[in-house]
Amino acid sequence: MHPGDLSLPRRASGASLLEMMIALFVLGVGLLGVISMQSEAIKYNQQAYTNTEAQQLATDLAERLRIQPEQFIAANGTFGNIPDYVDWQTLVARSLPKGAGSLTARAEPRAFDVVLQFEQQVLNTEKTTVAVATKPKAETLSYRLVVQL
Repeated sequence: MHPGDLSLPRRASGASLLEMMIALFVLGVGLLGVISMQSEAIKYNQQAYTNTEAQQLATDLAERLRIQPEQFIAANGTFGNIPDYVDWQTLVARSLPKGAGSLTARAEPRAFDVVLQFEQQVLNTEKTTVAVATKPKAETLSYRLVVQL
């Protein structure tokens, strides 16, 4: 090459426009995959949180039963007048989606069933090509804990 020569060198270095477009396309597909996985992780995390909350609430009533067993045994199946039980039902209604809790005396002496019912979003495992704005499906789940005093 001479100082006044304006011709291009034989081999130009750098990336062409086509190579850059392909790289951006691959990067975009990868980012979409990451976003999709993140949204699924959030859904599963919410389900796990709700299930853990239900287990903790059932254990909470079991501990209340163990602290004051005479109060619950003397109630003879009508627990609506026991302040601990009323507080617990309020806590269940506030903590779980459409949550309801109940306590029943079992046939065995000094044994109780703690039952929690709540709604949980059904995770859609089928992949669809068209996104339709619909209300997520929910199912009612029950959690039962048997307490022996």
